[in-house]
Amino acid sequence: MAQAHRSAKRDFRPHRIGRPRKTVEELRTEEVRARLSLTEKQKLTDDARTAGLSEAEYVRRLIAGHKPQGSGRCDPRLLYELNAIGNNLNQAVRNLHAGRTQRESWEELRRQLEEALTKVAIGDVR
Repeated sequence: MAQAHRSAKRDFRPHRIGRPRKTVEELRTEEVRARLSLTEKQKLTDDARTAGLSEAEYVRRLIAGHKPQGSGRCDPRLLYELNAIGNNLNQAVRNLHAGRTQRESWEELRRQLEEALTKVAIGDVR
């Protein structure tokens, strides 16, 4: 009985785990070198960073005919600020429905919203 168990164990072959191998056409074996001006290099770096891509991936997508867009990622500090403002808005609305509105709280909320929108518009989140 123990013999059968050992042979069954040897015959067991696990399935391959991970992504499939790339085809010959998908392998990236070629390298391109290009000279850029300082301004061009900085633009490439900035555009790639804005898109959330490496410079190489950014160039590959341009070659493929795609204009890479921003990554859609948001600065965590901005999300924190907007969350805090949202909490204040919820409290203000709750007070409004309860009949306990205070003009000062609405003015403070308006100021916070204007400040957050200005930060988003100019991209200055600190």
